[in-house]
Amino acid sequence: SLYAGKMNTSMIIAVHSAKDDIDNHAALVCANYTGSGYGDWYLPSIAELALMYNNIGQGATGDLDNIGGFADAYYWSSTEVSANVAWVFSFFFGGAVNGSKFNGLRVRAVRAF
Repeated sequence: SLYAGKMNTSMIIAVHSAKDDIDNHAALVCANYTGSGYGDWYLPSIAELALMYNNIGQGATGDLDNIGGFADAYYWSSTEVSANVAWVFSFFFGGAVNGSKFNGLRVRAVRAF
């Protein structure tokens, strides 16, 4: 849901830390990002990615059409389906699909919603 990405990111990192699994997963990449001097970035939820698509991505209209600079690609969300599957959002067709966590896809770190 909206506003769930920050908590999801914290939980994903906690689970990986508890397993002593510190690989460079999408949630960790976003949490470690320090763009523009800020350190409070996180991996957005699937609902947050949909909102970005519709408001600043390819789904936006007029002057806002893709001002976010999104590629026509799949982006990871922090919304989990199962132990091996999470939701990903397509910025070329504007919908959510299930993706294997073993796939390498793009991430978009966000700071707040």
